[in-house]
Amino acid sequence: MEILPAEDGLHPQKRSNMILPMFRSPFAVVLWVVALTSPLQAMRADAFACIQSEVSLTYVRYEFAVQKDAQGVPVLDWKRFRQAPERVVTRPRRAVILENAYLKATLIPSMGRVHSLIHPGSGREQLWINPVAIPLGANNDTGFWMTWGGIEHVMPSREHGTSHALKWDGHIVTDTSQEKRVRMQTVEPLTGLKHQIDYAIRTKDPFLHAHIQVSNPHPHPVRFSHWTTSTLAPGGGRQVSPRTELVVPAKAFVPDERDFNDWMPPLVGPTETSPLKWVGQWKSIGDLMATLGIDDDSDFTAQIARVEMELLWARDKGLPVPEYVTRAFREARELSVARAAGVSSAGR
Repeated sequence: MEILPAEDGLHPQKRSNMILPMFRSPFAVVLWVVALTSPLQAMRADAFACIQSEVSLTYVRYEFAVQKDAQGVPVLDWKRFRQAPERVVTRPRRAVILENAYLKATLIPSMGRVHSLIHPGSGREQLWINPVAIPLGANNDTGFWMTWGGIEHVMPSREHGTSHALKWDGHIVTDTSQEKRVRMQTVEPLTGLKHQIDYAIRTKDPFLHAHIQVSNPHPHPVRFSHWTTSTLAPGGGRQVSPRTELVVPAKAFVPDERDFNDWMPPLVGPTETSPLKWVGQWKSIGDLMATLGIDDDSDFTAQIARVEMELLWARDKGLPVPEYVTRAFREARELSVARAAGVSSAGR
């Protein structure tokens, strides 16, 4: 991976580039998505293709409740969505498959997404793909976020911005014996910034190239955030073990100075020493809660349970937060505090 110098903001006709997967940033991004492989694992040395195809997405129908507001932002009317019967549908989307000896990437150009990333040698999917995607409430201008899985690049502010809900234009721009490249682009309605993503493969590279470019057509600077959301599937034996390492191409985790991030300081700092680096350092959710100073009166449990509440449709049964979830979090924290007290006593 390569980190390039970045500007403090995006000025007219200037572009900046930086690798910041899964973190908010006021920059454009250049990202190499690495397929977990090596030249020794390459199974199909002659594979090198760019194929137009189709994928089927299964999800809870929601489009009928989405309308653009006066600024052109797609907004979900939650009242209308909840009043209608929930119906799971399967619908096709045009896709482009980029494949070489090391990876097989399936892109959905109209959504600006990587849908799938498969390692040909093992046949393993590197990304998590939701078998039935649903809309979740989100603190952004669209009011929602779809749990598709895969990889997305979003802007301009708050949870997943607006890009996740926009229609993208996409086409193949390079199809030679040395490189295959697909370009996806859209215009973010709140800022007017042009958002462009190029995905490419090359014959000898065991990774998917991703070049993310944000262009400002205005005569004045525009402030925005850009981040990448990658939903990864467990590797190895399809499990997340204590030795699972989170590899982040950055020197440190640095949260924005705002109330929303007040819970983060115990977890951030240099990436080499942060508790986020190794899953084994997160001994239990109770340890995490105790480290962050979260007690059982906090809305932490409700926030964590929100995904389960939506996925299991518990709201239909009048269960905003299932009691067993609240009890499990409370007991986990109590056990963590008890362990810590035992260690302290033994050390005296």
